[in-house]
Amino acid sequence: MRVQEGRMDRKSGEVTPGSALEKGLGNEAFQNIPTDGIKAMLLTDSKNEKIAQIQVLRAGSKKAN
Repeated sequence: MRVQEGRMDRKSGEVTPGSALEKGLGNEAFQNIPTDGIKAMLLTDSKNEKIAQIQVLRAGSKKAN
């Protein structure tokens, strides 16, 4: 199973895969989950039987107006 960062395009809603997370599910992103949680997308195999990939969606930076 691949565990990596993902980026969501706010206009199109598409998620593009980013770099792999070191240590997979043991990564700091899963060890220090904030009280409001984290967003992630789970992708399954072609038979929808197993999780093939997890993309952790990190908060993007907001531009000042």
